[in-house]
Amino acid sequence: MKPPLSIIKQRPRPAQRETNPSVARQAIHRVVDRRTLSRGEVDFPCVPAMGERYTTQLLDMWRALGRPFAPVELESLRQNVERALSTGYVASPFARMVVTYEAPPPPLAGVRYAIRLKEPTMEEHYAHWAAERKPPLFGAHPDCKIIAVAADLGDPTSVPVLDVGAGTGRNAIPLARLGHPTDALEPVSALAQQLRSSAAAEQIPLRVIEGDVLSPELSLAPRAYKLIVLAEVVSHFRSVQDVRVAFTRFVDALAPGGIALINTFLAMEGYKPDALARQVSETAWSCIFTRADLAFITEELPFDRIFDESVYEHEKRHLPAEAWPPTGWFVDWSQGRNVFDLPPGKAPIDLRWLAYRRRGS
Repeated sequence: MKPPLSIIKQRPRPAQRETNPSVARQAIHRVVDRRTLSRGEVDFPCVPAMGERYTTQLLDMWRALGRPFAPVELESLRQNVERALSTGYVASPFARMVVTYEAPPPPLAGVRYAIRLKEPTMEEHYAHWAAERKPPLFGAHPDCKIIAVAADLGDPTSVPVLDVGAGTGRNAIPLARLGHPTDALEPVSALAQQLRSSAAAEQIPLRVIEGDVLSPELSLAPRAYKLIVLAEVVSHFRSVQDVRVAFTRFVDALAPGGIALINTFLAMEGYKPDALARQVSETAWSCIFTRADLAFITEELPFDRIFDESVYEHEKRHLPAEAWPPTGWFVDWSQGRNVFDLPPGKAPIDLRWLAYRRRGS
């Protein structure tokens, strides 16, 4: 006996099966993505201006693992990243933001992540840096410009020198060998101890002062020096205020007619560094200044600038051929390539030798 027609009409029709290979493959991918477990760690320099880019990179990575973020989760991630970067950047140019994450197994979804900061001290940073690089860390020869300026000031025995941030003594020890009464100021204890050991081994009368030129506790004798040098030091400063603190101190420590000789990265004519460039430069020991930033040295303090020239060009021209380059990292660093990934000679900054003569009598 046949069923009533009304019953036949109510019977559901079989669902249409998906037979498109491309769609089926994507459905398989989604299942496998959910079953894929992942965990890891990403270590970022603390550059606040990179916050949005870092957030996007994290999202793209997690999306590729099949773990996209909902809008509310995205906003929370963005705020957490910005907060960590700002805190780390203020604390230290060496600070790192470390993001650890885990995509847990089903039925859990999403990504579990945690953000923490690493804030190594200068000593820890130098120790790590030294472990990764082939010695001599700063080169085996002194800077030619420093030796030349010291010679122009007269008989070495009458030209006392202060080497600020003396490191392992690449400049201080040769100056002392030449007969200059030399003080080496070094804030990193391990490097200061190495300086003392090297001077003692050669029986060189080098006085090592363990301290920071920016520290208010540091005391320098008035008019004690005819030459103060800061080689590869101002590039570690973080602001114009740091330069102001140092040069205000040099006003008292230099004898009239004495010279403060520094090298630092200057923006090329026509280039105005933005917040991103300045922040990245600090993390790369290549802090960027403009000539306008440093104008106060001659406009507000008793100094006259006596020259401004390229460190790379001068040292390459005057160092012995066998001593060039001074280190494996010098060429890229001095040409600004630690900040800008551009061909040699194309970065909009340049490491310059700047010399300032102390006015007065």
